[in-house]
Amino acid sequence: MKLLLALVGLLFSISLSAENIVIERTCNIMSSSNYMTSRQIISKGRNMFAFEGDVYKVLDKYGDYVLLEGYGKIGFVWIKLVSIQGTNAIIGSQGAYLNKNPDKKSTRLGMLRPGLKIKYIMTWTTWYKIEQIRTDVIRGWVYADFVRIQDLKK
Repeated sequence: MKLLLALVGLLFSISLSAENIVIERTCNIMSSSNYMTSRQIISKGRNMFAFEGDVYKVLDKYGDYVLLEGYGKIGFVWIKLVSIQGTNAIIGSQGAYLNKNPDKKSTRLGMLRPGLKIKYIMTWTTWYKIEQIRTDVIRGWVYADFVRIQDLKK
């Protein structure tokens, strides 16, 4: 029985570790998942930060925190500050413009038709960076109100 539980635990940890997250906003990397007792990790006299846009490997999830590893760092970050890389999304019923940058005045790369399946990459304020795969990969920014994320964080 113990061996079976160990194998199930191993499979569960493998599925979590295969997931990558993107840091949405520069934040502290903390020593534990308890905000009451956690402290910012300090290494070699310097504070440890996770910087916006960095991609980390998820080691585990603890309530509202994820244990992450990357760039020589291991620690906890509040789940509201990260995005799951490669999450499926669908363009809403109105369609949406695909912009080069997260700005309404940015160069438009094209129009995305309603119902189009895309991959969500990250968030910047009210914009989603997405990827559309056809014969080539097209990346750009879509105003968040026009996208429906399918696999929401729990």
